[in-house]
Amino acid sequence: MATVQQSHLDGNIDTSKALPVVFRILEKWQCNTDEQLRLLGISSRSTLNKYKESKGGIRLSVDIQERMSYILNIHKCLRILFSADDTINVSLRKHHNNNIIP
Repeated sequence: MATVQQSHLDGNIDTSKALPVVFRILEKWQCNTDEQLRLLGISSRSTLNKYKESKGGIRLSVDIQERMSYILNIHKCLRILFSADDTINVSLRKHHNNNIIP
C-alpha cells in the first residue's frame, strides 16, 4: 500500500483520467450541476466544466480524489447489488427524491 501511495505522490499515476468515468456515473445518477459540485467538493462551476472537458493531466486535490473514489466504489457496490443499470439509476432517484445530498 505504501508503494502505491508513494508512486501516486511522485506523480506516476494520473488520477484525473478517472474524471470522465466519474462524470458518466453522475450523469447516470441524474445529478444536476449543483449536486455534482457538492459531491465533488468543488466550489466553482468553471472548475467543474474544466474537469468535465479534461482528458487527464490535471492535478487533483486529495479531497477530490477521495470523493471520486467514494463515487466509484458506491457505483461498484450498486452494480453488485442490482443487475440492470436502469434499476440502479432509477432507484437512486426514486428512494432519495430531493434528498440525494443532505
